Amino acid sequence: SAAAQETIKYPGSGTLGLQLYSLRHLFEKGDVAGTLEMVRRWGFADVEAAGTYKLPIPEFVSLVNKAGLRIVSTGADFGSLENDVARVIKEAQALGAAQVMCAWIPHEKRFSRRDVDKAVPVFTKAGRAMRDAGLRLLYHTHGYEFQPDGDGTFFDTLAKSTEAGILDFQMDVFWVVHGGGSPVELFAKYPGRFPSTHLKDIRKGTKVCDPTGNAPDDTSVTLGDGMIDIPGILQAASKEGVKYHFIEDEHPKSEDQIPRSLKYLASLS
Repeated sequence: SAAAQETIKYPGSGTLGLQLYSLRHLFEKGDVAGTLEMVRRWGFADVEAAGTYKLPIPEFVSLVNKAGLRIVSTGADFGSLENDVARVIKEAQALGAAQVMCAWIPHEKRFSRRDVDKAVPVFTKAGRAMRDAGLRLLYHTHGYEFQPDGDGTFFDTLAKSTEAGILDFQMDVFWVVHGGGSPVELFAKYPGRFPSTHLKDIRKGTKVCDPTGNAPDDTSVTLGDGMIDIPGILQAASKEGVKYHFIEDEHPKSEDQIPRSLKYLASLS
């Protein structure tokens, strides 16, 4: 896909892809093929899947291929990792993904050490099964992990209680900053454990150090318009050899913002 990627210019290591969740409102209207073709027109070749919009996997994959895209990563929820990792593996392989990311650890109102302790064996067991199947399991940061725990944070506890190559991480830079963490510091502290990111920006003035892992969709703004140091993050990610950056835009009008984000990234290179 090197040739396919030439249309996208950005200063970073690895490949720039799109998390398809960004366009969920368009996919849900039913024009899956047209939406995928638009993604390709923007210049993307690699995408991260977020479901198949009621289509059987083979049918969805054939539309993805027809649009000139390929699925390199996909999502799985915690319950599926805990109860049916064989199915998760089978579906990821059917999609053609190399990475599987889990974006949420279920918890009561406030994330706690107990939730970390419950997640570690689930991630470890699922991560081993995935590694044996040639896949890589990632936990996607969501902001609530950056509360203090012992001499660090819940994230530190999770990283130290799991093994590189069994559980690695996807850095969602929006949620790291929203939760009070520093993306650049995390890259330095956990070298090699962030093979991919979600590139997003937070509207200026949004409250950070928020432990909920929730924010209104419209706080997701065009890259470069918000409060996140995108150039600094890309520089740190390049040092770490990050393999995939996925733009994820949760704004209700993401299809207007994504082309502007691409323009911004091109202006940095």
